[in-house]
Amino acid sequence: MTALLPPESLLNSRYRVVAHVGQGGMGSVYEAVDERLRSRVALKQTTVASVGPSRAFEREAQILAGLRHPALPRVIDHFVVPEGQFLVMEFIPGEDLAASLRELAAPFPVDQIVSWAEQLLDVLDYLHTQTPPVVHRDIKPQNLKLTAGGEIVLLDFGLAKGSAALPTRAPSEEASLFGYTPQYAPLEQVQGSGTDARADIYSLAATLYHLGTGQIPPDALSRATAVLNGRPDPLLPAHQLAPAMPSALSAILGQAMALNAAERFNTARAMRRAIELIGEPITDLPAATGPTVIARPPAPSAARPERLPALDAPRAPALPTAARPGPERRGLPLPAILIGLVALLLLLCVGSFFALRGLRVSSSVDIQPGQPTGAPAAATPDVREDGVQLPPATPVALGTELVRLQGQIAAPGAQNAYSFTADAGRELFVWTASFDKGMDQIRLRLLDARGDEVANGCLGCGNMGVQPMRAGGSYTLLVGSDSDPATGAYELRLNLVPPTLSFEVGLDTRIAEDSPGAGAALIAMPGARNEFRFEAPPGQRLFVWAAGHDDGMDQIRLRLLDANGDEVATSCLGCGNMGAQPLRAGGRYSLVVGSEIDPATGAFDLRLSAVPPTEQRDVTLPLRVTDGLIAKPGAEQAFRFTAQSGQAIFVTTTSYDTGMDQIWLRLLDANGDEVATSCLGCGNMGAQSLQAGSAYSVVVGSETDPATGAYAFAVTLVP
Repeated sequence: MTALLPPESLLNSRYRVVAHVGQGGMGSVYEAVDERLRSRVALKQTTVASVGPSRAFEREAQILAGLRHPALPRVIDHFVVPEGQFLVMEFIPGEDLAASLRELAAPFPVDQIVSWAEQLLDVLDYLHTQTPPVVHRDIKPQNLKLTAGGEIVLLDFGLAKGSAALPTRAPSEEASLFGYTPQYAPLEQVQGSGTDARADIYSLAATLYHLGTGQIPPDALSRATAVLNGRPDPLLPAHQLAPAMPSALSAILGQAMALNAAERFNTARAMRRAIELIGEPITDLPAATGPTVIARPPAPSAARPERLPALDAPRAPALPTAARPGPERRGLPLPAILIGLVALLLLLCVGSFFALRGLRVSSSVDIQPGQPTGAPAAATPDVREDGVQLPPATPVALGTELVRLQGQIAAPGAQNAYSFTADAGRELFVWTASFDKGMDQIRLRLLDARGDEVANGCLGCGNMGVQPMRAGGSYTLLVGSDSDPATGAYELRLNLVPPTLSFEVGLDTRIAEDSPGAGAALIAMPGARNEFRFEAPPGQRLFVWAAGHDDGMDQIRLRLLDANGDEVATSCLGCGNMGAQPLRAGGRYSLVVGSEIDPATGAFDLRLSAVPPTEQRDVTLPLRVTDGLIAKPGAEQAFRFTAQSGQAIFVTTTSYDTGMDQIWLRLLDANGDEVATSCLGCGNMGAQSLQAGSAYSVVVGSETDPATGAYAFAVTLVP
């Protein structure tokens, strides 16, 4: 273990150590004073060689320096000295929540847990949607503090995904040597098979479990070992340990702590919305658009079959796919399936809420199976061409509007059928708007005229999305299950996907409202796609950024395609800017906006900008640039100079226009390799030693931030 730095140690000629405040297997955290600004800071020291060369450390530190969120301490500076690599961060005084929990000697109140969960899920959503995503990888009570105003702050977040986080000591545990704390780490992190946003979701849920029950959860490896050996999962439902905790919140924590990452919430935003929906009716949804068909089977009789087991039944474990002892997932107890899926059910309702934003109902028709309607009767055979027997089908007329199907599974094993016709080559969008509790596994099957399955899914499996109907003719949508006994109501939405709208645009274009044509910046129906085609010379770079979009459209995709239809780059409206993309081959390109699985509709605002060639200036040291200008998004200015071997320079940002905080400054050597990096708003790059001598460049600009404006900086010689 590296020796601790003594108090009064002066690092980087600026930071004076006050005290050592944390120790882990990969470094230490110190309280220090910034002698220049006379402020308290935290120094996070990383001494493990596997973190990588100092250039990689600096690149990742620059990403963290750009983070701005009230629940994150601000990264102020970074530097590399013989004592190690250091991040300089805002100092947050006070006890962490692990210490507070020990003093309280009882679980925190439920309303406090819910408030903290919502705040922390908000910050995780912010981190995970950065470009590249920032994954914390060591969330635990020791890394949470409260401000004087009672707001929670997430500490000790590691570098961007792929580098090591700094663990600290857990109660009754030695400091971890693994870059995580076992009691709060998911199985994939323990196994070293790679982590993503769902690892943070597991760790946060384990942290909330500990704070809400007063008991540290069993580690994932012990849980998996127990289940594989036929023993019960040692993770007890949280409400069994803390009776005051609602069973719905307990179920959400259980799903978030699933051993299989695929069974957790996919995003922090989804988990937060599930918590917000506790106690709300899950079927309260906005109305659909246009003339609709509401297809309802007969209402159940008073002798309705027994419902599934209660949702607060004990939850059985969910093993990763490779670890399951048998091929059938239904080997798990039925109550376990319900507990594991209840929060996903809530999530689907949320998705439908946002997706239906702005839609209106103009009229509707109640249809009872077997009664005549205005829909074509030809699409309602009881027997398909291959002799497959189907239940009587409710005919549905598909036109230019959204169709709403409201149905009910009245008895275990019952199935409802909806029939319709479509021309060859058309596409159908199918999505789940709502369903009663316990109906997650009720199947959806789309059959063609021969009874062949075109697509399948289930009410709780996510949207069926866009399905091509290549053959045309009659089709049937079946709802029901011959193996799941769940009963209750559901609501589905169907619509024919309109033809793709295509527009010719230039390399410098704003796509908004009805520009460059009617409907250009509008996804009017689920599954709709807009295409913007343009010509580019070889080697041209194009900057693409999303200036705005309506609520709920975060996951609508952006895809940049070349003349062969191959994907050059991809992003989404809420994923951060696509940024500067090289169009190496030149020729015909397309930017396609739309989603095959997300039913969100609404308006968006995109900007395309041709990036000019990098402006090169030859300068001499010392250097003072007072007329720096980024005139277009993605533009760069390079200032080239020659230095002697061993020469040290000091790079200082002196001014920049509003909004240009994240414009990069990169110091490159003669080979174009990064020596150091910072940004206009990240603090000065500071002193840099030019060991190789020869030619160097300071390059100003950003490949992801569209900000433009003036700036100034200086490069001075260090004696």
